[in-house]
Amino acid sequence: MTSSVFNQRPSYRPLSRLLGTMPNDYSTLQTLQEDVAKLVNRDNKFNYRMTISVAGGGSTFASTLAATRGASQLLQTAHTLYDRAAIDAYLGSEPSHYVSSDVSKDLADVAWRESFQYAAQSRLPFSQQVCIGVGASSQLGNTDA
Repeated sequence: MTSSVFNQRPSYRPLSRLLGTMPNDYSTLQTLQEDVAKLVNRDNKFNYRMTISVAGGGSTFASTLAATRGASQLLQTAHTLYDRAAIDAYLGSEPSHYVSSDVSKDLADVAWRESFQYAAQSRLPFSQQVCIGVGASSQLGNTDA
């Protein structure tokens, strides 16, 4: 693998738009589980390979995906970051706000680069794999009335 691969900038799209399976909102865990099962069990003719980096409440997506039968055909690894020092170390810098679209994009960027590294070590030819980095930063909402 050449270093030029890592100089390419990924394009940022909602996961729902890229894969065509996920809605934007989940009102129940069952809805999430059903959509993750659709994502995992769809025809993977493009050999999607996914690395996930989530900070905060996004851990439910990562754990649901990892617990879904067949996920190993899609998921390379998932990182769940909670502590600010862990997020700083993972990103290589301290963000000004930990829950923001910029941090989500930065997490996705690091995950995308990791996805390329793992894909290069895969048994599949590198040119036949589509690498995806998913990043999310979120906080749990307050349900107090």
